[in-house]
Amino acid sequence: MKNVVLALAMGVVSLQAASLVETAKQNGLEPIPSNQKALNKLIDNPKNPITKAKVALGKQLYFDPRLSKSGIISCNTCHNVGLGGTDGVSAAIGHQWTANPHNLNSPTVYNAVFFSVQFWDGRDPSLEKQAQGPIQAAPEMAATKAHVEAVVNSMPEYVVAFKKAYGKNVKIDFERVADTIATFERTLVTPSRFDKFLEGNTKALNKAEQVGLQTFIDKGCATCHTGIANL
Repeated sequence: MKNVVLALAMGVVSLQAASLVETAKQNGLEPIPSNQKALNKLIDNPKNPITKAKVALGKQLYFDPRLSKSGIISCNTCHNVGLGGTDGVSAAIGHQWTANPHNLNSPTVYNAVFFSVQFWDGRDPSLEKQAQGPIQAAPEMAATKAHVEAVVNSMPEYVVAFKKAYGKNVKIDFERVADTIATFERTLVTPSRFDKFLEGNTKALNKAEQVGLQTFIDKGCATCHTGIANL
């Protein structure tokens, strides 16, 4: 009898979890796909398709401080992939130790590919466009387009890598450098147990977490924080 009661209780819990999954979906919450092909379709840029060579090169550029005017600041300085994709300070610090003049912190680069717009004020539509901004901004990397192009083209290893990624006739200009950095950033996604739960794995979240999700929906948080990655 005890086993029957336990089985019934587990069945109720499972049904409740399944119902919560449907409620979450009805409120616009969507999972980061666990299927690689489905994920690639979401994060890819048809105008500049993701390839392993572009991602590897973009990663090198992302971590390279020589793209900055001072030679000591890289994309990773403010968007540190080891610190949640940010820098952990209240106002970003850039060229000549200048704090962001608007007291803005560095938004995380993780899952930024799912943002409908980039920057806190939403002024740019894509990661490719956004990647051009901090490199040139005076209180950030403070570089000119000419500086970036000269630095990259001066290094035979970079020239070879660009040819491998884009073909032997590639023009290595500032926009191409930014596009390549953005290609790497497009791969910085963080699927979690929450996404598995939304995909139907009702055991992916424990009971307390499920209660938290229900509260998140009931209190209206999902009105704004919806879609993939709940952005």
